[in-house]
Amino acid sequence: MFGKNMKSYFALFLLFPLFALVAYAEPIRDAGLSLHMLPDRVAKLSNERGGFTITGPVIKRRGKAISDVKTMMKYIESIPESSRANGVWIVYTHPSSYTESEKKKITELITACAAKKIRVFTCRASDLPEAKWKEGKGIEE
Repeated sequence: MFGKNMKSYFALFLLFPLFALVAYAEPIRDAGLSLHMLPDRVAKLSNERGGFTITGPVIKRRGKAISDVKTMMKYIESIPESSRANGVWIVYTHPSSYTESEKKKITELITACAAKKIRVFTCRASDLPEAKWKEGKGIEE
C-alpha cells in the first residue's frame, strides 16, 4: 500500500535540493558582463573620456568608454539573457581617483540594474585576484 507512494515521496525528497540549486545558481563572472570604471582624470591623459569600459566576455562594442548610465543600460539590455543572469561585474581603481559625480554613476547603474533584476558586483582592482566582490555596493574606501 505504501510502496508506490513512498517511492514517489522519496524521489521528490532526493530531487528537491537539486531543483533548488538549479533555480538559484550563483552567478559566474566569466559568463556575465565585466566592466571597468575608468576615471575621467586618467582618461584625459590620453585625450579620452572616462566611464564604463567593457572588458568582456560579451563584447558587442569596442571603443570609447560609455559615460552615460542610460547608454550603458541599453548595452546591458542588448546582451544575451544568459549573460545578464550572471550579473554585471565592475572593477574600479582607488576611490580617491573618482569625483563624486563618477561615484554617483556607479550607484545609478547599480540602481538601474536592480530595477531590472540584474545583479551587480563591484571590486577594487587592488583586491583582485582574491576577488573581494561586493554585491550592490558602490565605490568604497
